[in-house]
Amino acid sequence: MDKRLIRILSPITICVFALLDLAVIYFGYEAVSKILLAVTPLTVFFVAVEIGAIIIAVLVTKEILTNGIVFYDDEMEFTGLDSYNTVEYSEVKSVKIIKDNAASLVKNFNDRHTFVFFIFKNGETLSIDLGLTTNKLVKTFASELNSRLEDAEINAEIKTKPEIKSKKHRKDEESTD
Repeated sequence: MDKRLIRILSPITICVFALLDLAVIYFGYEAVSKILLAVTPLTVFFVAVEIGAIIIAVLVTKEILTNGIVFYDDEMEFTGLDSYNTVEYSEVKSVKIIKDNAASLVKNFNDRHTFVFFIFKNGETLSIDLGLTTNKLVKTFASELNSRLEDAEINAEIKTKPEIKSKKHRKDEESTD
């Protein structure tokens, strides 16, 4: 069975979890150095809490590193989702991937997420938020989809220029909605 995993890791996620893991390691060092100096109820409690923190850090880091998109022979699985996480290749009519990198001072982090829209042959649509990702991941995901979906239309759109609209253009769009 052909299986390929593409990890979904944003640079921000890597930095945050690296800092958290370094903090756990530092406090582990402090806990061991304190208990070597004197064994008191407070240092024993500090070590016990630190052991719990190490276990949690290992489990969370393992979960972060194993999440991604797993491509099998006949379907793909988004491992970070609880439901609607598998997509069969034979059911997909088209795929649209949108990532917005356009410069803006008013966009939130949510506006920078990568979204994948699967349109199925029965007319249903499934949207999946991949989160903050890199352009390289979007291109890798699109090329993997191209190799596995022969008769589906795949559109990967990475916006790099802001859409500047005049007040008149915005009012025209609002009136048509």
